[in-house]
Amino acid sequence: MSTTLIRNAFKWEEERTAVEFLHNNFLTHCLTSAGLTIGATGHKAKVANAACHYAINGVIYTLSANANGTALAGGVQATGTYCKYLVSVNASGTVTITAGVPASTATEATLPALPSANCPLGYVQIYNNSGSNFTPGTTDLDASGITATYVNLMVMPTE
Repeated sequence: MSTTLIRNAFKWEEERTAVEFLHNNFLTHCLTSAGLTIGATGHKAKVANAACHYAINGVIYTLSANANGTALAGGVQATGTYCKYLVSVNASGTVTITAGVPASTATEATLPALPSANCPLGYVQIYNNSGSNFTPGTTDLDASGITATYVNLMVMPTE
């Protein structure tokens, strides 16, 4: 049953939202840790992943390990800011990294919305204290003044 059909079965928006949340988190989630970490030598501006299993709309898939990793996407992140980059995967095994909105504190930095038909694997929080801009996909994640924190997810947090 589609999320739209489930939503339309409920009269009040609060009920619809709650049922949609339960539906999405039970049928779409990471079954084993993606083991997110910095990409291999020569690929340190990317996020690597271990092999893992995940489900999208109740169907189980396997993601192969990728030591080289996937490049972060998004606009330039100014120095003195935090930004969360969501790592997700679709049914074809294509990993996508989506940038949140940079903020002045870690608490204010929020995750972006999960792309449609994707499963969350985790996120990388980047704190840029380098004195210059952080460029996703170009700046190494272990560069001086860059702190990368890797968090593996089972479902999207409610923050």
